[in-house]
Amino acid sequence: SDWNGRYNNRKMDHLVCFMPGILVLGAYTDPRGLDSARAQRDLAVGKALMHTCYQMYHQMASGIAAEYVEFPPHRDFIPGSSAAFYILRPETAESMFVLNKLTGDPIYRDWAWEIWQAIDRNCKTQTAYGAIRNVQERSGGGIDDRMESFFLAETLKYLYLAQDP
Repeated sequence: SDWNGRYNNRKMDHLVCFMPGILVLGAYTDPRGLDSARAQRDLAVGKALMHTCYQMYHQMASGIAAEYVEFPPHRDFIPGSSAAFYILRPETAESMFVLNKLTGDPIYRDWAWEIWQAIDRNCKTQTAYGAIRNVQERSGGGIDDRMESFFLAETLKYLYLAQDP
C-alpha cells in the first residue's frame, strides 16, 4: 500500500509478487528448521501471497495481471485506475518456480502454464512479445511495440523452469 500523506492507498504492485518466493525460500532455509514457528509462518504467508499473485492473473479477462491492483473496501481487488497494462514482468513466474521446486506442489507448475498460455495468446507479435495495454480486455487491448529485456532473461526462463517436474 502507499501512504500519500493523507490516507493509505490499499494497493499491491506486481513487483510484490517476488515476495512469495523469498518467504518460502526463507522458510525452507530457516536455521531452526522448517518445522519452526517462524518457518511455518513464512511458508503460510508465502503460499497465501502466491495465491493472490496468481489471482491477479486469473481474474483478468486476458489472463494477465495489471501493473498493480487496488483493494476497495469490502470488495475483491481491481486493476489500478492507471495500471491496467502489463509489461511482461517476471516476479510472479519467479515465485511460482521457487514454490514449485521447494514445495513440490504441482499447482504452481499449473499456474505458471496458465500464465504462459495467456502471455502467448495476448502478447505475441510476428517477431517477439510485447507489452499489452489493457488486461481487462480478453484480447489485451492491443500490443505495444516494446519488449523489456527482463522478459527473455527472467519471465520466460522462470515459466520454462517451472515446467520441469
